[in-house]
Amino acid sequence: MNSTDWLRILDIWAEQSIASVNNASSAAAVVTKVVVALMYPDTRQNAFGIIDGRLLNFSITDDRVTAVKWWMSLLRTVVQSVPFRSIELVGWYWYLEDIPDYDRDVIKSVADLAHDEGELLTWIPSYDGSAGDGIWKDVGFDFIMQQPNYAFRDTTKLRFMNVSILMDKFTTGVELELGLTVRNHLINLNATQSFYDYLNAALLLDWMDGAVKSYYTGNDFIVMSQSSNATIKHMYDDLCKFVNGRYVATGA
Repeated sequence: MNSTDWLRILDIWAEQSIASVNNASSAAAVVTKVVVALMYPDTRQNAFGIIDGRLLNFSITDDRVTAVKWWMSLLRTVVQSVPFRSIELVGWYWYLEDIPDYDRDVIKSVADLAHDEGELLTWIPSYDGSAGDGIWKDVGFDFIMQQPNYAFRDTTKLRFMNVSILMDKFTTGVELELGLTVRNHLINLNATQSFYDYLNAALLLDWMDGAVKSYYTGNDFIVMSQSSNATIKHMYDDLCKFVNGRYVATGA
């Protein structure tokens, strides 16, 4: 993607996502803290666009950082300009799910940019992509949530215990992958079973009250909340209980 693509995405987020959250927060008379995904400066892009008087080439580390800095500034301006100021930008999410060597210096610089503004930088690595070596602290992330990937791999519920061990060893949180589409053939691609396997494991392993969590995927949660299917609607109700620390173990 080039600078025009990044700006188009910014416009969509401003007009839809940020505006929707701001309006809902204003109606509820609350201020919602938000973490926004960063655009990824792909090294294959050698003609991103002219920023600060230069045509940026993402094979150059400094140019990658310049592009991300530019976009962060634009996003901050969008958030600061919304009416009622019912959202607060508190941090950024690094999108790629692993850390290749050529990203390390970029992430360190982006972390500095965030911290200079009093913001946080977070990350949600895939199970194979490695919180496992503890590198996340070295490159400047403030906190991370480990993906179990149980919903997307042919693996057993032992995966949750293995993730819990990783969390304790490397001081991470966890992502709960609760979407309506799963790819685990060992549970016959059953999204309801996967959903409750996650919640029940989280309860057993003290993630409900004892871990930083992210939830995947937000669009599906909207579908669940509006579903006329009793099972799917019940899943949403149980998710709400879980988020509020009131979930009691059940089965698919």
